[in-house]
Amino acid sequence: GLATINTMYEISLDSFLSVFRSALENAKKDNNLEARLQNMIDMVMRQIYDYTCTGIFEKHKLMFSFQMTCMIMSGNGELNKECLDFFLKGDTSLEGVSEECPVQWLVPSGWKDLVCLGGYSEVYAELLKSFKMNSQVWKDWYDLESPETVPIPCGFDAQLQPLEKLPVMRCFRPDRVYNAVKIFVMQILGEKFVQPPVLDYARIYAQSTAFSPMVFILSPGADPQSDIQKFCDEMEMTDRFKFVALGQGQGPIAEGLLETGIRRGHWV
Repeated sequence: GLATINTMYEISLDSFLSVFRSALENAKKDNNLEARLQNMIDMVMRQIYDYTCTGIFEKHKLMFSFQMTCMIMSGNGELNKECLDFFLKGDTSLEGVSEECPVQWLVPSGWKDLVCLGGYSEVYAELLKSFKMNSQVWKDWYDLESPETVPIPCGFDAQLQPLEKLPVMRCFRPDRVYNAVKIFVMQILGEKFVQPPVLDYARIYAQSTAFSPMVFILSPGADPQSDIQKFCDEMEMTDRFKFVALGQGQGPIAEGLLETGIRRGHWV
């Protein structure tokens, strides 16, 4: 599904299976079947998350965590798809709002979404009614710097599931949705799934195979040369490490290094 965000995010079945098998091998052994299965599931989740985050841009990492969380909830039969759909799209109807917003401080799109949300469930209907009757209480919450860290007013925090709180945040404070999604992922999967791994060549190497070349896509100013050289020293590969800076006339030299490396087991 990540390929719909960026075509560079195509992940082959082979690469997925290599991570999957590695996770099964590294999962903690246990004679109890249920415990063993849980260990395997936890390790697969963690390694797939780490592996994928290593290959996607920073701005897409939380999106991937959210997608992963929703897919796991769906697999467990716990995902409210209507709620998720509303959170992602809001009120998609072209009709105007049937009633005027009782306050000036809520943006028109937020009010339109809130009225639509009120028709999704009894709890949301009561929330809309509470907003109309206790607008000052809601404004106090709305005015907070980080409302996502404070319970939703009038007792609705206890009545809503973690996913059901996100549409409410969308209606009132869309600027805080990013942080609200982080909190949601932490509540369902845990804190480690909103903390992408730092670049660690030993971990990347452990997740690779001799038949899967690792390609590092560099942005301006990034130079992994010294870090890779240091890792070569640790792995006692210094004598078999070959490198060349690509430029005019360097292509054939690089190709020659690759062909020699394939035969002799070099890192190029």
